[in-house]
Amino acid sequence: MLHNNWQASFSNLDKYDSYDNEIAYTVAEKQSQQATIRQRHGDMTSGFVVTNSHTHETLTVASTKTWMMQTTKLMLRPASITVRLMKSVVDESTC
Repeated sequence: MLHNNWQASFSNLDKYDSYDNEIAYTVAEKQSQQATIRQRHGDMTSGFVVTNSHTHETLTVASTKTWMMQTTKLMLRPASITVRLMKSVVDESTC
């Protein structure tokens, strides 16, 4: 299950480096194939915000009905047929 509005805080960070220079922290997110980083803003004082988006991959499934009857038996064919596309989904939480 995917969760939205994930939050984290980083504590006990060094304020100064070994030369007594103040350290400026920022955040970065490892890029994934599932999400695109759309926006990253903020600072150490107010906090950082990383906004992602995800576009679901789509595909097209074609189907063809072929009658194997001889043409003399055309009257036995129904006026229409119904084709259902079935899908199976793997629940990753049970893997």
